[in-house]
Amino acid sequence: MARRPGERKSRGIRLAIWSVVLVLAGSVQIYWSAGSRSHADLALQKVLAYKERAGTYPANLMEAGLDGQALQGKWNLRYSVKEGKPKTYLPRTDLAIDHV
Repeated sequence: MARRPGERKSRGIRLAIWSVVLVLAGSVQIYWSAGSRSHADLALQKVLAYKERAGTYPANLMEAGLDGQALQGKWNLRYSVKEGKPKTYLPRTDLAIDHV
C-alpha cells in the first residue's frame, strides 16, 4: 500500500472487509464453543444427579430431565448408555465442518 498510492483505497477496502469477516467468524466460534460447552455441562450435571438418585445412569437424556432431541439438533450433543457405561459425544467446535 505504501509503494503504490493508487491502490491504497482498494486495498484498504479489502483489508476492512477481511477484518470484518475475521471478527464475525471469531464471534461465531465463541458462540458455538460457549453454548455447546454450557449445554454439555448441564447435561452432565443432570445425568450425574440422576445416577445419584436412581443408582444407574439414565437410558437417555429425557429420563434425566433434558430434551435430548433439541440438544442433538442444535449442538449435536449425543448421549447413550452401553453396557452400563454412559457415552457422550460433543463435536469439536473449532472445526467449522462439524456444524454442517
